Amino acid sequence: MGGEHFSCSQCEADYEVYSRIVGYMSPVRQWNEGKQQEFFDRKIFKVKQHTRVKQIVLQKINENDECI
Repeated sequence: MGGEHFSCSQCEADYEVYSRIVGYMSPVRQWNEGKQQEFFDRKIFKVKQHTRVKQIVLQKINENDECI
């Protein structure tokens, strides 16, 4: 069962969903309304399927390695 689920599909008990915001993990339901909306608006995709994005990410990683 992938993705975010806020309740159990069998008993409907609420789940506490954590996600990263401003550098640390915290419960989504404690975020302000704007941050919660940003969370729900997120698009999830696999970089492997988006070749140009993957090329850019790998280039940035290589650039950062040279600076270390």
